[in-house]
Amino acid sequence: MVLRVLNGSPPMPPRRLLPALLALSIALAACGKREEAGDYAAAESAAPAEAEKTAAPPAPADALTSRVLGGLPADRRFVVTARVDARVRDTYRASTAIEDLAAAHGGFVIRNDIKAEVSDTREFAQLDGTRLELMQYVTRAQLVLRVPTARTQDFLRALAAQIDFLEARSYGAEDVQLEWMRQQLTARRTQEAQQQLGEVASAPGKTRQRVEAIDQQLQTKAARDEAVLAQALLDDKVAYSTVALSLYQAPQLRKTVLTDFDSALADHRPAFGASLKQSLRQGWRGLLLVVVGLAVLWPLWLIVAAVVGLLLWRARRRRATVPAQERG
Repeated sequence: MVLRVLNGSPPMPPRRLLPALLALSIALAACGKREEAGDYAAAESAAPAEAEKTAAPPAPADALTSRVLGGLPADRRFVVTARVDARVRDTYRASTAIEDLAAAHGGFVIRNDIKAEVSDTREFAQLDGTRLELMQYVTRAQLVLRVPTARTQDFLRALAAQIDFLEARSYGAEDVQLEWMRQQLTARRTQEAQQQLGEVASAPGKTRQRVEAIDQQLQTKAARDEAVLAQALLDDKVAYSTVALSLYQAPQLRKTVLTDFDSALADHRPAFGASLKQSLRQGWRGLLLVVVGLAVLWPLWLIVAAVVGLLLWRARRRRATVPAQERG
């Protein structure tokens, strides 16, 4: 009907045009709502799948994989270090399994510290005269391992089976190619200096000069040995990576039944009659001890009696010398 008006058809009466426009508006609104509902339903069905896809954590084996450990150039020397912080299901079992795992990959353990950290302790009195102790604690382990550098990646992937939740991991590869060359050149220089000093010390000459040459030769030998040891230490760091592990398990609860000292004391305390009898007996014994103690001090009492007698005698004598009228 609207098209007819636009195309030049005779105008529709107003009474018929208003209902038509109202019906057209309702139809367009209903179509828009159906399209919005369809889009909302599609988005709602896709949201859980997308959330599951983004919220799913990576597998421990994948989380412990890194090109720092597996993609290093073979023509250079690197000192590889790794650190892993994780929660395990059982700290003691995981520590033992990791020690076996390191040995299976050609490595060894240089440190294994395990301790239980108590976070809270509560005690409650029981009806049977005991006390129930509730202790919450966390068992933690600190391990340091040396693993062949070429097998470090495989070791960490196998380690993933012991991990319940990976908190953090960090890897490092220090390029020590130039340091290794420096150590080699230092060892070569000291070796050549030692040979030259050896020739000087063995050549004929003055004794003082030969002694100085021998002393310098000894110092050069010491420097050579230090250079050899430094190079050996660097080679060891390159050949074996150092892996530090910090492990813990979920908080545990320990229940212990303890003896209540106050309750035990009340149970073993004697009755009132027996306590009274015991007190009277102890009082009599105390009195006897006092008498015995006083008897031990008989020389003191003898001196006190002599002093008191002397004072009484002087008082009587003074009274006898006073005139009768003054006494009256």
